[in-house]
Amino acid sequence: MPTDGEHDDRLAARAARLVLDGDVADVTTALRRLGSPDRLAGLARRHLEGLLASRHGGEVVSERRRVRLEDTLAVMETIEDLEDRLADDRWIHRGVRLAGRIASGRFDPDATVHLRQHGDRPLDQLEIELQEMGAIEIVRRSDRTRFGVISSLEFLFEGGDFRCRRCPPDQVPLESRDLFHDRPVPVLDLEGVRRLIDSLGSDAPGD
Repeated sequence: MPTDGEHDDRLAARAARLVLDGDVADVTTALRRLGSPDRLAGLARRHLEGLLASRHGGEVVSERRRVRLEDTLAVMETIEDLEDRLADDRWIHRGVRLAGRIASGRFDPDATVHLRQHGDRPLDQLEIELQEMGAIEIVRRSDRTRFGVISSLEFLFEGGDFRCRRCPPDQVPLESRDLFHDRPVPVLDLEGVRRLIDSLGSDAPGD
């Protein structure tokens, strides 16, 4: 009799196969069709990445990662452009950072992208800027972190989920550590993201 872990793994593998075969658009839809819990989404995506890599030699996964990073760079540049245009003595800005596994270059392209806006400019202005660049379904949230409650914007851009947390400099330090658990986490600034994209491009096979 299979264990709970084995049962979950089989369901996740079936969901990944549905996506690979084109029966559904994504693993979330596949899991719901199978009557499986959404908590298996991460496992299903890992199965899907393995199937895609097996079928296409890893090229499809690498390309999806590169595109996701380019979309992320566009969002980060939009935030930096806003700060450059409206720079004054009222609001401090120490840059926008990409945080989490995506900053390592090996990540699930369907996972939420986490950004940190290290500044104290009100989110109203950022929300308007994101709307103008094409972000949709923008929702405000708040989280209780190691440094107290901070605000964030969740939104969709180019079909991908993003979350940008406002990290006031007098509240949240500029560091490569998790906001919720005191442990290291990969973090990249704009130049770091550009270098990461370039490295993924250089790994691509020649024409």
